[in-house]
Amino acid sequence: MDKLTKLQFVAKKLEKMLETALQQLKLEQKLRKEGEGNIKLQESKMERLEETLDEREKEWQKEIDQKEEKIINLVASAEYLQLVIDQKDEEISKKEKMITKLRSLIDRQEVTEHSVIEFDKVSQCKERN
Repeated sequence: MDKLTKLQFVAKKLEKMLETALQQLKLEQKLRKEGEGNIKLQESKMERLEETLDEREKEWQKEIDQKEEKIINLVASAEYLQLVIDQKDEEISKKEKMITKLRSLIDRQEVTEHSVIEFDKVSQCKERN
């Protein structure tokens, strides 16, 4: 019976070892399932973040396009205004030249009229005498 007792003892030890191994396997399965669940959750979060990122990039690109269009319009407006300013400067310059010429003509006319008046006065004086 001694052999039988030893066998029973060994069998019980083996049974306990198997139970421990089974518990470890169950624990590992549970942890693996939890890990897989966390992975799926993180993948889902990552997909949502990628979608949000794509939406933000599209919005950002749209804003950039709008601002570039505004810049182009402002540059065109500035160029147009510069052209108008240049034209107005030319007009002012022409008018200033015209004014200068007219003043010169008026000055000459006044001198001529003054000379004619003096000549008339002298002529009148000669006629009286």
